[in-house]
Amino acid sequence: MTMRGTAAGAVLLLALLLLSTTVARAEDPDHAVMASLLDAGRNFGRPAGVLINGRGGKEAADPPMFTWEAAKTYQLRICNVGIKSSLNFRIQGHDMKLVEMDGSHTIQGMYESLDPQGSYHYGQINITRTIKLMVTRGHIDGKLRYGFNGVSHVDADTPLKLAEYFNVSDQVFKYNQMGDEPPAVNGPMHVVPNVISAEFRTFIEVVFENPEKSMESVHIDGYAFFAVGMGPGKWTPAERKTYNLLDAVSRHTIQVYPRSWSAVMLTFDNAGMWNVRTNLWERHYLGEQLYMSVVSPARSLRDEYNMPENALRCGKVVGLPMPPSYLPA
Repeated sequence: MTMRGTAAGAVLLLALLLLSTTVARAEDPDHAVMASLLDAGRNFGRPAGVLINGRGGKEAADPPMFTWEAAKTYQLRICNVGIKSSLNFRIQGHDMKLVEMDGSHTIQGMYESLDPQGSYHYGQINITRTIKLMVTRGHIDGKLRYGFNGVSHVDADTPLKLAEYFNVSDQVFKYNQMGDEPPAVNGPMHVVPNVISAEFRTFIEVVFENPEKSMESVHIDGYAFFAVGMGPGKWTPAERKTYNLLDAVSRHTIQVYPRSWSAVMLTFDNAGMWNVRTNLWERHYLGEQLYMSVVSPARSLRDEYNMPENALRCGKVVGLPMPPSYLPA
């Protein structure tokens, strides 16, 4: 995010590094031990603090990190590079003008704090499909798992796009083992490669529901989407009346507040195999992700490139001949 204060001046870059309590100490374990902690149902705990450009700023005697002059404008670029999902940023007693978010220029409104809410007429396009993804969790063989709609993702021995490109998907995974709606009753979780198919160039609505007590953040690969709404509790179609259908920001990541929902809209106009995943890396490891397969029926180079002849192959596609080439548009 980029924001400005109040007339032209110096540029400052702020890198916000968020460290959890379990990774902030020198004696902490390596990744294998951390993975075993997550498998056992433990988490990394609350952050020990926030470092801005490597400094914590807890001591009153510390010199100021920045010295700014009155009546000048300063541009800040704020980036959360931690392993937790989101930060709220404010400068006490000052309003800020938001000029860019997630690489997209915004209507330059004034804000006292920066937390998720463009001129493409997305609000006038008919929705052809609604996918409602609810965060779910459970224990499988004594290990904690997370997922969406009762399905927890596990990687296959062959990369999913590679299997699809060589037409051996049926030997690696099955499509659409997860429905567009969460199950009515929380039953046992299924641990499988989680791949859903989507029709090329359709305009869809995706609703994320977070029943957990902690903040969630979800990223969609391959697409920019419009963050159109959020609210407490469970989402219902009536919530569409509250959507921002005029000037929502185009983003790649959306926050979902505890026991709340967030809704986005996007066009599946980018052929490929795309990942939808939590930004909480402990939950990502535990299976809270899925893949969207978007195939262009035209098999045109306008929509997708051929796989390079010298690309590495593994798993089920080793030794297979190259499939027919995509055709020029």
